[in-house]
Amino acid sequence: MGEKIELTNVGPIEGDFSIELNGPGLYELRGNKGTGKTTILESLSLIAGHKSYLTVHDGELRGSVEGFGVTAPIGSRKKRQGELEVTALDSEKFDLVDLIDPQGKTPPVRDNVRIKALATMKGVKLGPQDFSEILSKEEIEHLGVELTDDPVLYCNRIKRVLDSDAKRVETQVTTSRNKAEQLRENIAGLDLDQEADTKVLTAEVEAAIAQRESLRSQREAAEEDARRRSTALVRLASTREDYTVPSESIRQEREALQGDIDAMQERIVALQEEMSKEVDACNEALLAASKLDGRIDKTMQQEKAIESLEEVLADPVLVPPAEEQVENAETALAEARAAQEEGVRIRDALKARDQAEALDEDAAEMERIAANKRAAGKRIFDVLTAKLQTQEIMVQDVDGSARLIVKHPARGKTFFDHIDGLSDGERVQYAIYELLPHLQSPGLFPVPQRTYQDLPPADRKELAKVAEEKGLYVFGAQVSDGDLRVEKIENE
Repeated sequence: MGEKIELTNVGPIEGDFSIELNGPGLYELRGNKGTGKTTILESLSLIAGHKSYLTVHDGELRGSVEGFGVTAPIGSRKKRQGELEVTALDSEKFDLVDLIDPQGKTPPVRDNVRIKALATMKGVKLGPQDFSEILSKEEIEHLGVELTDDPVLYCNRIKRVLDSDAKRVETQVTTSRNKAEQLRENIAGLDLDQEADTKVLTAEVEAAIAQRESLRSQREAAEEDARRRSTALVRLASTREDYTVPSESIRQEREALQGDIDAMQERIVALQEEMSKEVDACNEALLAASKLDGRIDKTMQQEKAIESLEEVLADPVLVPPAEEQVENAETALAEARAAQEEGVRIRDALKARDQAEALDEDAAEMERIAANKRAAGKRIFDVLTAKLQTQEIMVQDVDGSARLIVKHPARGKTFFDHIDGLSDGERVQYAIYELLPHLQSPGLFPVPQRTYQDLPPADRKELAKVAEEKGLYVFGAQVSDGDLRVEKIENE
C-alpha cells in the first residue's frame, strides 16, 4: 500500500499536489480559503468510492486523484482503476455534517436525519428478523410492515402496528370487563347456594302436584260417598214403608195357588161340561196369580234395593281431607313451582357468573398481551440502538418521536441535539467516536471541514491518538494563513 496521495489539476489545485503519509493518524489540512482543503477531502471520498462533484482545474483537460491503491480520473469518461486498500464508511448519502448539524426546524426532525445518517454510515438496515428478541415469530410474520431503508420510518411503522394492536386488544379488554360487570349486576342479590338442579326441582314440583291431586281425589270421593249415603237412606226409608209381606210368603202362596190351578186345569180337561165355570174360575185365578207375580217382582226389587242400600251404608265412611291439608298442599305446590323458577334463575346466574369469570380471565390475558405489545413498542428503538452498535448514543422514543440520547458523563442522559442537549463541540466529538470503531485497520475517515473546525484542540489530540491506535487515516481541515499544506497532528 502506498503512503502517498496525489491530486492533479483538481478544483483550485493546479498541477500536482502530493500528501506524504507517515502511517495512520490524524492529518490536518491547512491554508487560506479557496486553496483546496475541501477539494482534498472530497477527493478522499471519491477514492473511497463515493459520488463526487469535483471538477478539473480551469484551463486543464483532465485531472486525477490517486491514493490507497485507487486512481480516479477527473473530467474524463475513464473509470476509476484499482482496488481500495483501506476501509471507509458508506457516506454516499450522508456524512458527518448530517449527523452533527443537519437541516430541520425541530429537534425531532433533526434527530430523524441524524439517525438515518448514522445508520447509513454504519451500513445498518433493519428487517423483521431484527426484532426477534421482543416479538414472537408469529407476531413478526403478521406485522405486514413495508420494508424501507429509513430505519426510523421502519421502527415507527412497527411501533404503530404494535400500538394499534395494543389499543385494539385494550378495547376488547374493556368490552369483556364491561360484559362481566353487567353479568354480575344481573345476578346481584341471588342466593346461588340454593338448589338449582332441574331434575330435583322438577321432581319436587311433580310430587307436590301428585299430593295435591291425591287430596283432591280423596275429597271428591268422600263427597260422592256422602251423596250416595244420603240418597241410600232416603230410598231405604221409602222402600221399607212400601214393604209389607216377605216375598217368600207370597211365593209359597203362589205355589199353593199353582197347585190349585193345575188341579183345575186337569178338571177342565176331564170336565168339559163344567168348562165354562171352571174357565171363569181359572181366569180369576190367573188374574190373582198375575197380581201376585207383580207383587213378587216388586218385593224382590225392594229386597234387592234394601240389600244394595244396606251394603252402601255398611261400607266404611270416607272422611274428606281437612281444608287445611288441601290449602297446605296448594301452598307446597306453589312453593315447589317457585323453587323451580328460582332454580332456573340460579342456573342462569351460575352460568352468568361462570361467563363473567371467563370474561375476566380473557380480559386479564388480553391485558397481558396488550401490555406486552405496548412494552414491545417502547423497545422498538432499543433494537435500532443495538443494531447501530453505538457506544454512548442511543435511540429512544420521546413523546412519540425518535430521539438521539447521549449518556453524558456529567449530566446523565442528554439530548444529542443542541436544544437542551450537547454543545457543537460535544456533538462533533460523540459523532466521530461513534463512527471510528466501525472502521477496520487500515481505515480512511475524512472529516468535513465545518465539523473538524468545531473540535477543541484537546479533542483533536485525542482523535489523533485514536487514529494511530486503531490504524486509521483521519483527515480534517481548518482555515489558516498561508498556502495549502498538510500536517500530521501528534497525540502527545
